Amino acid sequence: MFKSKKFLITSIFILVFCCGMVSLLLGSILPDLSETYKFSAAFGGTLLLIYSSGNLISGLSFGFISLKYGRKAAITLLSVLMSVAIFLFTVDVDSSLFLMCVCLLMGFGRGGAISFCSGFMNLLTDGNPVAQGVLQSMFAFGAVSSPLIFVCARNISGWRTGLLIMALIAVVPVILLLLSDFDHNAPEPEGKTAHDDKFGFFRERGFFAISFSMFFYLCCEYSINGWLVTYLENKNMPSDFAQSMAALLWFVMFIGRVICSVVSKFISQRMLMLILSFGSTICFAVMLIVSGMTPITLTVIFTGLFLSGISSVIYTLAAPYSNKYPMAIGFIFSIGTSGAMLMPFLTGVLSEFYGFNGGMAAILITFVMLDILSLMNYRRLSKIESAS
Repeated sequence: MFKSKKFLITSIFILVFCCGMVSLLLGSILPDLSETYKFSAAFGGTLLLIYSSGNLISGLSFGFISLKYGRKAAITLLSVLMSVAIFLFTVDVDSSLFLMCVCLLMGFGRGGAISFCSGFMNLLTDGNPVAQGVLQSMFAFGAVSSPLIFVCARNISGWRTGLLIMALIAVVPVILLLLSDFDHNAPEPEGKTAHDDKFGFFRERGFFAISFSMFFYLCCEYSINGWLVTYLENKNMPSDFAQSMAALLWFVMFIGRVICSVVSKFISQRMLMLILSFGSTICFAVMLIVSGMTPITLTVIFTGLFLSGISSVIYTLAAPYSNKYPMAIGFIFSIGTSGAMLMPFLTGVLSEFYGFNGGMAAILITFVMLDILSLMNYRRLSKIESAS
């Protein structure tokens, strides 16, 4: 067993890379699954919804699993589930129920893992914003790498081989977690706060401000990621250009998270949250107005840069609650995930009635709500700092 904290943190980073990899994997393999099993686009959408539901369920239940069986057992189990689910997609079983169960399993494993890692990193580093920024950068790096790894492997010897390679990569953090020493570096919480008062964070007003910041942030991120290509194609942009903008957005978000992890050394988290939320709102609003490839490209880049660091800032601001109450981070993640499920759906519905300009404009409302909550968090934290 490797006892150093550095080894444990490295294991968490690699696990988060795999979580990012899995986050875009289902979208990458849907065309191959559809062609192989001859299911409709509607059923493909159902699989995506079930995957998101697995994320939501795991966020709510992981805290209970962790308290009952310990952190190491819980996170190792979820990491195993994520790897097994990827492997199960390679099994030739022509059953809708089987595919739905695998999607639920993959969503459950991935959702619980990212929820755990974000909260656990706060505990290991005492809420260090740089560590949280690097963690979220690893997630973005995994998301950017996933389609590239899968497509390269698929082109060489088929989509099932591509999935097998992805499953093997997902096994690496399982091995590292088994070798890590959780007890020495992060003892299980003891006393009333951790066990008897599991839901004490519900009495903290700041908890709700942070939770709904995550809700509106994921409303923005998932809606843009889900509808950007369709929106640009409806603005008569070439399909290849629209697809490249989606890839550019994730690449820029990876770069932005690295930049934010460096900037975090020099600026307070509450101020950084304010700058990022208002900056992303302005850039997204401009993106809805402009036309032409160059202006759209620039607004996509700046929207991604400002949007990229918000998740790491939210998780850092959540440290007082996640370190004190082990179940708090799961609820923050689940509240955020419900936004990731709800807003892309509402955007699609509104687009049916008001066109894609109207549907995308609705996303701007969630940006404004994020700005309001950022301002509330800034004032609340300023008062706490002044009082101390």
